[in-house]
Amino acid sequence: MKKKLNGMDIFIIVILIGIVAVGGWFLTGNKGQSAQEKDVTVNLMVEFAEQEKDLAEHINIGDEVLIGEKEKANGTVKSVEAPVAKAMGYNNVEGWVKETEIPERYDVQVVIECKGVDTGDTVELNGNAVRVGTNISVKNKNWVGYGTILSVDVTE
Repeated sequence: MKKKLNGMDIFIIVILIGIVAVGGWFLTGNKGQSAQEKDVTVNLMVEFAEQEKDLAEHINIGDEVLIGEKEKANGTVKSVEAPVAKAMGYNNVEGWVKETEIPERYDVQVVIECKGVDTGDTVELNGNAVRVGTNISVKNKNWVGYGTILSVDVTE
């Protein structure tokens, strides 16, 4: 007995091919830069809390750095500040709160300039969203630090 291909069989085959194509498109995503995305310059202020003075002395303006642990982005140090680290002191008996300095510890604040993409919703470095409060690692041939992003400033 000879099998024949009728109109209904062709319709089902076309529908299945369409479903596979749409599923593949959703799984792979749109890798290209969309119309609303634009290349921008990103200035990150990163704080390395309660560090020794040596870290601040090793960071120089103009240092080339790698930002991130897996997906690394390149950046350049634009400024370095090292105010004395402070902590909150509490006395529950007398009911007071004081801000006290931590001896020989500094909150090293570094501004890093790098290239990124503004997607409209987020700012991305190498495809990873950058947000205030995120912990990141910053590496250089002379020093390494792990800190918190305090600010993200975007310029075109």
